[in-house]
Amino acid sequence: MPFLAIYSISDTTHTGPNPWPPGSNSNPASAGSTVITLNPGAGFQVVEVTDLDTTLDDDPTFDDSSSEQYLTNPTTINGTNYAAGQTIENEYAYIIRPIGSSDPADNITIYVLDEGGATPSIGFVSSQELVAGQSYQVVGTSTDEPSTPYTEIFACFGPDTLIETPSGARRVCDLRAGDKALTLDNGAQEVLWIGAREVQLTGARKPQTPLLFPKGSLAPGMPHSDLILSPFHRVMVSSHKNDRVTGGEEVFAQARSLAKRGGVRKMLGRKSITYYSVLLPRHEVIFANGVPSESFYPSPYSMSLLTPAERIAVLARLPGLSDDVAGSYGPLARRDLTALEGRKLKRKRPIFEGPAIDAWPIWSLQSA
Repeated sequence: MPFLAIYSISDTTHTGPNPWPPGSNSNPASAGSTVITLNPGAGFQVVEVTDLDTTLDDDPTFDDSSSEQYLTNPTTINGTNYAAGQTIENEYAYIIRPIGSSDPADNITIYVLDEGGATPSIGFVSSQELVAGQSYQVVGTSTDEPSTPYTEIFACFGPDTLIETPSGARRVCDLRAGDKALTLDNGAQEVLWIGAREVQLTGARKPQTPLLFPKGSLAPGMPHSDLILSPFHRVMVSSHKNDRVTGGEEVFAQARSLAKRGGVRKMLGRKSITYYSVLLPRHEVIFANGVPSESFYPSPYSMSLLTPAERIAVLARLPGLSDDVAGSYGPLARRDLTALEGRKLKRKRPIFEGPAIDAWPIWSLQSA
């Protein structure tokens, strides 16, 4: 059964035309005029939904072209109690972008929900986790009556990515649970789970179009061969030339924040891609084609986007995992830059430099 990360309408404020109008259609006047802010301290709630296919639809009836989706358990959304079995619908969608950004790469799609065709809207899900206190400009209306896959975005490698292991570099698609991956902080760590899914890069899923990082595009010799990442995969930045952004510490930046560096490009010709994720006992910095990047982090949002089978597999390996992921699994391996911070990284400077690089296990393997 899918798990949705739902934001309540009551946890937002807006200026400009009302983006949540009565009825089942979006407000065209909101495009370019409305600013939506997620209230400070607000977040999403994870809600279990029963559905017979893999899409969140607008039609609450079960027939050959659509399927019923309904709440699995009693749930409170937007301050209203709903019984188990109450249908929910995906009525319309907006494309939003953080205030201060003019880069389409920062676009986020939100899908607005109601219960059983009733109005007003009760909440929304999004293609990326939103930041509490952040304001977002509505830049467009995606579609009315959308159908969108439950499987959305999480940290992913392309299938031929080479992951450093104690026995050398191995393709991520060849790794299995029980294998070992080399980490920057904690040596060789056991792979608990490998996730793999094919993504069709059309419609609402175009934001998942992979990025190609050519050899040497991030630093001399890094990556050591062309690297394919999903746009939201975090890469570690370790460069004193970017201290004004990083505060002088190693940090994570989303791959899309590095997309305007020389030679980096979106793979717009791809119609589909199989993305892979690597789960370790804790969040780690691992090496992908020589680039320090993240392993899978099972946050409530990431877990809500997995298929039921994937979620069961992860929970079987992490039986103590809870919504307090930092307490039950551990914190992020590095501080995470916001999208706006990431765009301030100097494009013409290596994102990895300094004497610490000499101790990275990728270099010792390459020189062996």
